[in-house]
Amino acid sequence: MAHPSLPLTDAESVQGVVTTEVGMNPTNAKFAGVSSAQVLGKVAEAVSQPYAPSLNFMDFFCPTMTYAEAFPLAAPSLRPLVEKSVANACVRCYFETYHNLYPVLEQNDFLLAYDAFYSGATPSPASLACVLLVIALGCDKRELFDAHLRAAYDLYGRLISQPFVASVQALILMTVCFLNAERDGQAILSIGLATQIAMSIGLHRSLYTHRHPHEFAFVLRDHNSRNCIWWTCYCLEKKLSFENGRCSTIHDDDCDAELPVLSQSSTPSLTWQTGSGSFTFLLSFIRLAQALSSISLKLFNRTASHLGTDELLHRIAVADNDLLAWRGSLPEHLQPDREPLYARRHQDAVAETGSEMLHCVYYNALVIIHRASLVFMTTQPSILQSHPNMRMAASDAVCLAAARALVRSANHLVLEQHTFPLLRWTNPYAINGVMALYIGVVQWPLRWSFQTDLSLMGSLWRCFKRSSDVSAVARFQSLINCMSGAAKAAESAANARDSGKGRDSGRGLASSASAPVVAVDNTSGDNESAVRESRSAIQSQTANTPNQPTTSWPGHDASVLSSASNLDSAATHVHTNSSWLITPAPSDLFSVASGSMGDVDLVSGDLHFGDFFGDQSTAWNMWPIVTGQDAIDHVPGLMDLSQPDSVAEATRDGVNGSAQVSSMGET
Repeated sequence: MAHPSLPLTDAESVQGVVTTEVGMNPTNAKFAGVSSAQVLGKVAEAVSQPYAPSLNFMDFFCPTMTYAEAFPLAAPSLRPLVEKSVANACVRCYFETYHNLYPVLEQNDFLLAYDAFYSGATPSPASLACVLLVIALGCDKRELFDAHLRAAYDLYGRLISQPFVASVQALILMTVCFLNAERDGQAILSIGLATQIAMSIGLHRSLYTHRHPHEFAFVLRDHNSRNCIWWTCYCLEKKLSFENGRCSTIHDDDCDAELPVLSQSSTPSLTWQTGSGSFTFLLSFIRLAQALSSISLKLFNRTASHLGTDELLHRIAVADNDLLAWRGSLPEHLQPDREPLYARRHQDAVAETGSEMLHCVYYNALVIIHRASLVFMTTQPSILQSHPNMRMAASDAVCLAAARALVRSANHLVLEQHTFPLLRWTNPYAINGVMALYIGVVQWPLRWSFQTDLSLMGSLWRCFKRSSDVSAVARFQSLINCMSGAAKAAESAANARDSGKGRDSGRGLASSASAPVVAVDNTSGDNESAVRESRSAIQSQTANTPNQPTTSWPGHDASVLSSASNLDSAATHVHTNSSWLITPAPSDLFSVASGSMGDVDLVSGDLHFGDFFGDQSTAWNMWPIVTGQDAIDHVPGLMDLSQPDSVAEATRDGVNGSAQVSSMGET
C-alpha cells in the first residue's frame, strides 16, 4: 500500500484512517492518531522503501486491528414485526421528515437492506437496527414505536461488537427514538457510544488529515456522508451533555471535519428557501451546538466556580451574545420570538418543526445562563443593576421571558405540529420553564405577571398527558397544585408585609424587587410569623383544590404529605451546592430538590420536588427490558409471527410493496 513517491517521514504525515481489511476495496477503517502504533508502523514502512519495496506492514496491522476492534457474535434471528404495506408508509414518512433534519442514511443503501429484510434475508445487525428504527420513527402509533425500538435495543450489543459507520448510524437513530420516548438518560448513553465509535473511525477529522493515497481515496469515496453523520452526532451529543449537565466526550479542538454539503446528500431538499434567506436545519443546529459547547466550557466546567463576580458576569454576557448571534443567523420568519407564519404560507411544516426544535434548545440555554439572576436580584440586586450591558442589568427579566417562550415553544412542538406524530421533546424544556417561572412568582409575587406565569406553568400538563410515562401527568399536576399553593402563600405574605409597613400593596415591580419573600433567619420573630402564615395559606390552598392528584410512593402513606403535623419538619434552608444527585425514587418524603435553578426559601411540607424528579429521573435514565414473545404478544397491530400463514403473507406483501418504496423518489 505504500507509495515511494510519497515522503512519509514523520508521524504527522501518516496519521489518519487505517483500513482494517487487506485488499484494494476495503469497507471498514479505523482512525490512527499520532501516538498510535499503526503510525509508527507506517513510518517504518516508509523508511524501508529503498531496501525492501515489497514490505507492507499493513498486511500485519489490518488483521490485527480487525481482531482488536470487533467482537464476533452470532447473526440475529429477527423477522418483520409489521406487514410490508404498513412499513412502507413508515419508511416514506421517515424520509419526508426526520431524514430532512438528520441526514445520516443513504436512501438507496437503506432500501437495499430494507427490501432484503422483508424478503427473508438477514442484513447485518447494524443495517437491521436501522430498518427497525426508521420504521419506529415513521410510525404514528406508540405501540408500534415501542415494539420496534425494543427490537432494535436487543441488537445493542451487536452494534458495539462491529464498531463501524453503520453502527454509528444506528446509534444516532436510536438516540432520536430515545428522545421521542423521553428517555434522555438512555439517549446520552447511545449518543456517547456513537460519538466514541465515530471518532474511532476518523469521522471527526478533515479529509486532508488522511495523507496516504489509498486511505485518502477510501475517505473521499463517502466523504460527504461521513460529514453528515459526524455533525449530526456532534449536535446531539452537545445538546444532551449541556442540557443534562454532564461532561461532553467531544473536545472541539480535536475536530476539524468539514461541514456537510447537503445539496450532495441523497435528499437535496434539506435546505428550504424563504423570502428572507435559506434555512438548513443541520447547519443551524451545528452553529447552536458549537455555542452550547463554548458556554459549557466557559461557565460550567469545574474551574468556573472559582471565578470572580466580574469575570463570571463577563462570561455570561459573552454567552448571551453568542446565542443572540445564532438567533440572528436564522431567516426572519423562523427566528425565535417570531410568529410561526412560515409553514402556513409555504406549507413547509418540516422546516417549521425543525426551527421550533431549535427554539427550544435556544430558550433553554438562555434560561440556564441567566438563572442565577433570579437569586441575585433579590439578595444582591446592585451586582446586576449597575452592569453596563443592558441585558445583563435586566438578566432576571431575560431569564423569565425566555422561560415563558420556552413553555410556549414546548407546547407548540408537542401539541400543535402534526408532521412528526410522536415527537416528544418535553424534557428538559417543560421542566426548566416551569421551575424558572416558579422561582420568579415566589420571589416577586406582586408583579403583574404573577397569574399569567402560573397559568403558563399549568398549561404544560397537556404535554405530560401525551408522555409515554403514563404516571407523569398525575405527578406533574400534583406538583403544579402544590407550587400554586406556595405561590399564593408567597403573595399573601408579601401583601401582609407591605401592608404592615404602610406601603402600597398593589402589584408593582418596585414594591417587591428589593427582598426575598421569606427570609431564612429563623431567629427573627417576624420571619417565623411569615413562615407560619405561608404554611397556613398553603394548607388552605391545598384543601380548597378540588380533585388534587396525590402521589404515593411504595412504603409511604400519601396522607402524610398533607399532614399539618409534618409541616414543621420541612425546614427552610439555603442550599450552597448547585449539583444534586437524583435517585430513582425519593429516600425522604421531605427532601427538596432545587436543582441548579437557585434557591427558593419558601418550603412547604406539601411541596416535594424529589417526588416528581425521583420518578421522572427513573423514566429518563432507564429502559425496561421486555424480551422474547412477551414484547410482541401485547402490542396491537403486530403480526403473529408464530403462525406460518402470517409470515408467508408478510413475505408476499413485501414482494408486492418493494417497488412502491423504491420508487418514493427524492424527498
